[in-house]
Amino acid sequence: MNKRGIKLIHILLFSFTITTMALIGVIVGSYRLVTTESEESAQYRVRSMLSDTIAALEDWVGRLEDGSGIASSFPEVRDFMTGDEQVRVRLKNSVRAELEGFVHYEPGAVSAYLRAADGTELSACPEVSYQSIIPYRVNLLVSQDYQILRPFRQQIVTESYAIGDHRFFAVLTPLYPESSPHTESNYLGALILIVDADAMGDFIPDSARENIFVEDTAGILLDNATIREAKRNVGNGAVLSASVGQTGWTVSVPSSLSDADDSAQRVARICLFFGIGSAGLLLLLMLVQYRHIVEPIQKLTEQVDHVEPETTAVLPPDRGFAELRTLTDSMNGMLSRLRLMNEQMVNDRLRYYEDRITFLQAQINPHSLYNNFECIRGMAAQGANEEIREMTTCLARIYRYCCKGETRVRLEEEENCLTYYRRVLELRYAGAYKIETEIAPETMNALIPRMILQPLAENAVQHGMIAAGKKNGTVAIRSKAENGRLILQVMDGGVGMDTVTLARYNSSVALHDDGTHSHIGITNVLRRLNMIYQREDPQDPRPLARFENMPQGGLLITIDIPLIIS
Repeated sequence: MNKRGIKLIHILLFSFTITTMALIGVIVGSYRLVTTESEESAQYRVRSMLSDTIAALEDWVGRLEDGSGIASSFPEVRDFMTGDEQVRVRLKNSVRAELEGFVHYEPGAVSAYLRAADGTELSACPEVSYQSIIPYRVNLLVSQDYQILRPFRQQIVTESYAIGDHRFFAVLTPLYPESSPHTESNYLGALILIVDADAMGDFIPDSARENIFVEDTAGILLDNATIREAKRNVGNGAVLSASVGQTGWTVSVPSSLSDADDSAQRVARICLFFGIGSAGLLLLLMLVQYRHIVEPIQKLTEQVDHVEPETTAVLPPDRGFAELRTLTDSMNGMLSRLRLMNEQMVNDRLRYYEDRITFLQAQINPHSLYNNFECIRGMAAQGANEEIREMTTCLARIYRYCCKGETRVRLEEEENCLTYYRRVLELRYAGAYKIETEIAPETMNALIPRMILQPLAENAVQHGMIAAGKKNGTVAIRSKAENGRLILQVMDGGVGMDTVTLARYNSSVALHDDGTHSHIGITNVLRRLNMIYQREDPQDPRPLARFENMPQGGLLITIDIPLIIS
């Protein structure tokens, strides 16, 4: 027996002695320990329940505020608020339809009202489970209590109002002319979003729903009879409470969900009953374990520790279970296969990725090239020599940039390529279609795959606007750094995508050609993003690209990749 084996026996015997002595102490103190742990666990669940509930309600209210801000910026809403009587009559139905869609989309919202500073009011109340007069009564109370006709500058979450069997609150959003200071003379009115407070139960985690009590100064929003009784008879010490953001709501939960479980007491008694027998069985198990498992595995481990690239086999143990010999044979087979496969796999995969990325980088939609040549031919027929010279120069620089060897470039270089494509659009379409960039300074030197933004911009112009018959439009490209990630956004004012195409590009199916050869620029970009970043970090669950239709029309493409500064 080698020194390591003798040392392991000493360690096992010493561990047995210490374990036996510790077992007696553990049995004596088990009841108190388990009880304490149960109480601490209950307190932890209470605190977690409280924080999770507050976070969920703050997220809900924040979503309502964000949605109200977006709805108040709708162009037709602004036109309605600033227009005269004829304009308002003309826009009344379309504005109501927009607001009803907004109310239907916002969770818990039941109606919305536009109240202009001159007293004009427009209501949008989709069908709900109770009479629409109820939300309107809330609207009147809110308008009276918060004096909506008087200017206010920031959004307000109101106190709650009890109407019938329901309790409501409102989110108030002031309206001012776009790009104008928020002064009393510029105040246009307010958007009043009426929300059913009963809906907050849908946003509270299931584990907390039966133990939560929510109230504000005007009354109870989410009732719990047990907590209400505890606060009345025992006082605030029986519950834990915290406020929800700027809403004025107070969330309360019991200070303790349960005492030590009865099962903990039974466990303590069982430990006491079987303690002595467990000590004997532990000794026997240690001896058997060492002789038939630990010692053979130890020998295998020593051989594995000294495995080198040139190692051909490991020796089987002298004794032990048959499975250990099978394991040894499997390890020997694995060593031989790994030695042959590693070199071939590494070299083949590296060549594959390099060749594939290079191919995708050089792949350009031929229709764009053909269309540009056709445009040049038309210019030549008109004798526009200067425009031909400038356009061919821009195209040459775009294709020269595309065919360079480096896989990744700085974002600043990608923006320069867009400059040439922007000029091509100006020459082809007389400035009808524009590209605007807003690149954050801290992202200028960020590394991104070559030819990512230009294909997306070209797709937005060709498919989002020209193919849809739009006579003009703008593609906006933005970048920002966020939590170690580079966020690139491409927005257009086109018609967006249908739901089937949108779902396809938001799934892994987008990496495969659908046979139509449409949107080849998008597919090219997605493939290269996947090959570069999924290969570097295959465990990252975040999508590298996300497609969504914007409420005001058009498509928003968001690329989320690691921020790497050159």
